[in-house]
Amino acid sequence: MLLTYSARLRVAALILLSTGSTGISAQETESEFNWIAHGRTRFESAANSVFGTRSKGERALYQRLHVGAQWRNSVVEAKFTIGLHAQQGLDDPGPRDRGPGDFQDAYLGFHLAGGLVNARVGRQGIRFGRKRFVDTGNSSNVRTAYDGIDLSLDRVHRQLRLFVVQPVLNEGHSFDDGADDRLRLAVLQGTIDNRADNGSLWELYGLRFRTDRGAERDIRRALGVRQVGIWLGWDTDIDLQLQRGEVGDRDARAYALGAYASRPLTWSGWDQSKLYVQLDLASGDDPNTSRVERFNPILPSRSTFSQAGYTGYANLRHFKVGAEVQKGRWKSSTAIGLMQRMRTDDAVFAHASRALPDSENASAARTSGVYLQFKAERSLWKNAKAYTEWVYLDAGEAISAAGGSDQLYFAFSFEWNFKH
Repeated sequence: MLLTYSARLRVAALILLSTGSTGISAQETESEFNWIAHGRTRFESAANSVFGTRSKGERALYQRLHVGAQWRNSVVEAKFTIGLHAQQGLDDPGPRDRGPGDFQDAYLGFHLAGGLVNARVGRQGIRFGRKRFVDTGNSSNVRTAYDGIDLSLDRVHRQLRLFVVQPVLNEGHSFDDGADDRLRLAVLQGTIDNRADNGSLWELYGLRFRTDRGAERDIRRALGVRQVGIWLGWDTDIDLQLQRGEVGDRDARAYALGAYASRPLTWSGWDQSKLYVQLDLASGDDPNTSRVERFNPILPSRSTFSQAGYTGYANLRHFKVGAEVQKGRWKSSTAIGLMQRMRTDDAVFAHASRALPDSENASAARTSGVYLQFKAERSLWKNAKAYTEWVYLDAGEAISAAGGSDQLYFAFSFEWNFKH
């Protein structure tokens, strides 16, 4: 870790004491100090693990509370928050489901040369594109945090960025979380944003990701490009990533594509409405070669498809079409999605590359299933909202032949944010 916990505590205490005792106004020093808090309560009635083949479905109630402070002026910033996470209902909760008090954020940031040079060092959240292939954000309960450094050079509509981080390993006691030495992610990214001139946003990046799992080491080096813009009246967001590397003593070659497009609709009765389509592809393994060809979804996101976690970027063909409407404080969407295997001689995979046992041999069918998804969200007041999601999966032959079954998922969340 780049900063020890004791160092983080000393830094945070110094900042809080200095800002709280000087009596100098924020306006006089061009600085700002805020107390911050975030809370979420979430109920999930989840489907069985890996299409009903690993464990029984469970209902769980998750609670999350983050409290802390942040301070910044034109040159220096600091953020310090502690996270508390609890759950009820799971028979065997994991480290991402619950956790006693620990540091969620503890970093120092610097903004030099009028904002040209920027850096954050310590424990922090990391933003990265649309989070298709590298999810740096949320989970069922414990929000992902990283120990490392994030550097950038920023000009108007231009950015060159480098970050090297390790995900935080959630342990079972208070203030014992640390960087997971088995995982390391390094990304160099360049961005050009011409959307203000009716152009596109372009991101070109290279990354290196290392995972140590027992005696086998998975090292992936990837080149990716992302485009966000407007094409024939459709708002588009497209990602392509090519992976190379080594898995143990075998070479790895893989790819993935994610594309999302939406078009505004003029439906009467709604403040806003749109039609959207989504296409996702990810390579699978060829059993006739010694090379690893299955895409590795690094730190994968459930929300790219649905919170139910029925699929992910591994041996995948996925197509979804839906509509979203908004009226006042209400927003809702309905969609139907088709899940298929890229290769029928490779397994069916759920979220986080969890394979359905024996699905590579049970059937040569391509279709894994069809799912219906409904989401609704209501803004309750300025900094609070309620959210629900319902997903039903009609299992296809590729799942049912391997012992899987239809699945049903339901979730309801209430969350709020405070800043003063």
